[in-house]
Amino acid sequence: MKAGRTITEIAEAEGISSEFLTKNINAGLLSPAILNAIAEGRQPPHLTAKILTEMRLPELWADQSDILQIRS
Repeated sequence: MKAGRTITEIAEAEGISSEFLTKNINAGLLSPAILNAIAEGRQPPHLTAKILTEMRLPELWADQSDILQIRS
């Protein structure tokens, strides 16, 4: 992202909604261990892409693992 631009400005420039952009930015902040678990198919059955984009995850990776019930 370019410095000094808001989510709304970036979304408008890209032709997407700010909600869509925010959800996808949040998913991009997942811990590497969680991303690896998902790539390897080790995520819990309840953990879907829809759930990941709709929930507000903590910044700390250990807290993410606790909430999502994923261990490395």
